[in-house]
Amino acid sequence: SLSTLPERRELYREVYDECRAQIALFCSAFPEERGRLCIDSHQHVHMIPLVYDAMMHAAASCGCTVAE
Repeated sequence: SLSTLPERRELYREVYDECRAQIALFCSAFPEERGRLCIDSHQHVHMIPLVYDAMMHAAASCGCTVAE
């Protein structure tokens, strides 16, 4: 399974880096939204555990709280 392969770390890092870049850009434009960040995953990719974990890690690393 992908969860046990070394490639998983690389995939996680790529997803994390992309999410972090997008969140950081958004927060630089709208700093007041940092405390209530809304993330829209219209294709439900957030249902993939690796993507969800990387996305939440990226949001936290930008100092964001994700709105529920």
